[in-house]
Amino acid sequence: MLKSQKKVTDAIWLRLSGYRVAALKPEFREQAMELERAVQKGVAAYPDMTRPDFYDVELECGTAYIHVYRDMQAIYLVSHSFETVLLQCTKQSRHSNPNPPHGGEPPPNASPIRA
Repeated sequence: MLKSQKKVTDAIWLRLSGYRVAALKPEFREQAMELERAVQKGVAAYPDMTRPDFYDVELECGTAYIHVYRDMQAIYLVSHSFETVLLQCTKQSRHSNPNPPHGGEPPPNASPIRA
């Protein structure tokens, strides 16, 4: 469980085009590419109630904890936890699933945030 999941909050719909995604650790490069695709299409994000502009984002291969730095149009991938079998995610990333997990549509009751 990531820090921001301690308090349950409603999801927002995070859709940011033109933002650069940077992984804070080199081992998260692949997850950063997945995150970039997700935020360009739109993805459910759960705000960290203790830190402004920090979110948990559910990706196909786990959960990312991110910081959205609007002044620099950047998203920083702070941490990533794998919630599914790593082998399955590796296969999916090679074959690149064209359908996002939520079908490109916001989940019910999600508030939109766009650039």
